[in-house]
Amino acid sequence: MSKSRPKFLLTMLGILVILGVAAFLVAAQSKDPPPVPEGKVYQTGPGDPPVPVIDPVQRTDRGEKHSDGSCQYTVDLEREAGDNPVYGRVISEDIANCTRTVEEGEVSVADADRLTGEASSSPGQILAAGFGASTVHKARLKVWYEDIVQIDLNRVEATVKWTVSDSGVHYYSTGSGCDEWHRSSTGWKDKGGNCSWRYKNSQTKVEQKADRYFTNTVWPCPSPVTGTYVRYVWVIAGGVPNGGSYSSHSTRKWGNCASWVHENYVFYP
Repeated sequence: MSKSRPKFLLTMLGILVILGVAAFLVAAQSKDPPPVPEGKVYQTGPGDPPVPVIDPVQRTDRGEKHSDGSCQYTVDLEREAGDNPVYGRVISEDIANCTRTVEEGEVSVADADRLTGEASSSPGQILAAGFGASTVHKARLKVWYEDIVQIDLNRVEATVKWTVSDSGVHYYSTGSGCDEWHRSSTGWKDKGGNCSWRYKNSQTKVEQKADRYFTNTVWPCPSPVTGTYVRYVWVIAGGVPNGGSYSSHSTRKWGNCASWVHENYVFYP
């Protein structure tokens, strides 16, 4: 008995340690993200330094309820040429009542690049084929979802470039287009989408539009796993003759782990 007792105690201690770690992980998954410090938002990624936001404001969005339980939210922005990028982040959500709280404010181009993980290029004087020497304007909208520990899960972006003449705006194809990314290593799958561009209002507007659909049936959700779904209904970046720009995006999420994912967006005017 005296020889087996230490082994028994060690075994019990090991079990308690394992149970403690498991309880910690479950608790971490179930908690909301930490509160956002006033005047700052966190960069997407655990442990990254905060990104300062200029005059951040909070608002409440009301979504459109769908039969699958999702709420569709739409965000529209307008900016003047030379304005700073805009960063927005969902900081809380009431799925039952289809409302959410968003913090939004301006950020520097350098901080926007930190948030999106890639550099942007500023417009410049270049030769636009067919229209002579002209400034090529650019607008880009990137929308992405992250989990409760601020790890990027999937994203969609639309970029439009255009020049201006007496007849209106002209789509500039080099550098315009759509892009997507998803974290396949954690079970996310790209189910397809579309990318297109068009003129609007008698060629006084030009815009690039993307849409995309992602699924995840791997995450260990609290209830029986039927999947977690994210749909980027539309992601639009547009331009106007005076060099100003606008954006619009509409998104939905649903499924067992929908409360684990939160939307972010950056619009480069």
